[in-house]
Amino acid sequence: MRFNKGGAMTINLSREAVLVKATFHSWTGDKRVDSKTANEFNTSVEAKDTAMRHTKKLLSKSENAMNCRTLIGNARKFLNENSVPWTYDGVKLIPNKNFQRVQDEMAEYESKIYNAASLLFESFNRDVRDDREILGKLFDEAAYIMPHQVFDKFKIDLQYEPIVDATKTPQYDAISSSVEKMMEQTRERQESVIRNATDNLRGRIETILTNTIDRLENIDDKSKKPTALLRSIEELADVLPRLNIAGDPDIAMAAMQMKERILYYSAQDLKDDEASRTMVMQAAREIAGTIGRKIKMPVKQPESVSV
Repeated sequence: MRFNKGGAMTINLSREAVLVKATFHSWTGDKRVDSKTANEFNTSVEAKDTAMRHTKKLLSKSENAMNCRTLIGNARKFLNENSVPWTYDGVKLIPNKNFQRVQDEMAEYESKIYNAASLLFESFNRDVRDDREILGKLFDEAAYIMPHQVFDKFKIDLQYEPIVDATKTPQYDAISSSVEKMMEQTRERQESVIRNATDNLRGRIETILTNTIDRLENIDDKSKKPTALLRSIEELADVLPRLNIAGDPDIAMAAMQMKERILYYSAQDLKDDEASRTMVMQAAREIAGTIGRKIKMPVKQPESVSV
C-alpha cells in the first residue's frame, strides 16, 4: 500500500489490472468508383466533381463476408464494454476481476472469426461472380483481394501487457534523480487513469439511464417492447462491479439499484403499464442524478484507511 503526497491511498495497478492492445482487422469492401464513372454521374446531376464521393460495395450480398464483419464488430464492442481507457492510442485497462472473462471471450471470438473466414474463403469465388451481376459496369475483378487473404483481412491481434509497478523505484546511481522523476510521473499518470476510468464508468451509467428515460417517455402503442434496452442495462449492471477498479461506492450502488429497481420490471411491463414506466423513470433519474453530479462537481470524501 502506498500513499500519495495528499495522504490518499494509491492503488497499485501492477497488481490490480493488465493492459491490452487490440487491433481489429475488418475488410469493408468499400472501393472508390473510377473517376470516369464518377465524373459522368456528377455531370448528369449538374454537381461539381468535388461535391460527391462515390464508392461501391464489394461482396455486399455475401452472407459469409457479412458474418465476418459482424463478428469483428461484436468483438470490438465486447472489449470496449469490458475494459476502461488507458491511453488515447487504443490501449485498454482490464481489472484482474474481469481479465479471465475477457481473455476467454476474446479467444472465443478469434475462433469464430477464423471459422467465418474459412467459410468466406470457400465461397469467395462464387461471391465475386455474384458481384458481377450486382455491380454491372462497375464490376472490376482487379478490385478484389485474393481468397486466401480473407484470413488476414478478418482477424484480431491481441497483446496483453503488465503494468509498471509505480510503487517501486529502480536504483541507478548515475541517474537516480531522473529515474525518481520518471517514476513520480508514472504514479501520477496511473492515478489519473484510475480517475478517468471511474468517470468513464459514470458516463456509461448516465448515458444508458438517460436513454432509458427518453425511450420510456416516448413509448406509444406502436413502439416495440424495450427488450434491447433492458438487455443493455443488465449487461452494464453485470460488468460494473468487475470494472470498478477504484471501488467507487456510487458505481457499486448504481449497479445494484439498476438490478433491483429497473430490471425488476419486464419489457412487457414497461410497454403496457404506465405505473411501471413511471417507477423506472424515477429510479433512473435518481441514480443518474447521483452519478451525474459526481462527474460535474467532484466532492472529496474522507478517506478510510486500513493497514
